[in-house]
Amino acid sequence: GPAKNTLPKSISSSDPDLKDKNRRNLNITYYLLYNESDGSLFAEEKEDRVTLTFLKDRWIITDIRQETLSINKVNYQEFYQDYAKTLEQNQNNILKTAQDMRRFYKWLPSNSELLEAGNRQREASLN
Repeated sequence: GPAKNTLPKSISSSDPDLKDKNRRNLNITYYLLYNESDGSLFAEEKEDRVTLTFLKDRWIITDIRQETLSINKVNYQEFYQDYAKTLEQNQNNILKTAQDMRRFYKWLPSNSELLEAGNRQREASLN
């Protein structure tokens, strides 16, 4: 996602037939992670149905409907042990470790997301 205090890139359309009040519907699936005091991690699979309406020269979000598809409770200690063991098996290769663990923890970020986060962290440390 975008870094703090930055504006997202504008999304425009080159469709010459695009008129005011045209609508587009998008389904967005993501995971919301949070912990509870009992040492558990929760991974909620969410789906947002977003309606965009074209007004004048831009797309505006005009409706959002949210739904929880599933909630998975993960024991934090078990997750940590799985991570440490898999990391060692993969000779400290974080990308391979994440790829292997995604079979059981499908909410883990993709390799491209991990690389992007690493690049942002390096850039921030230079500033």
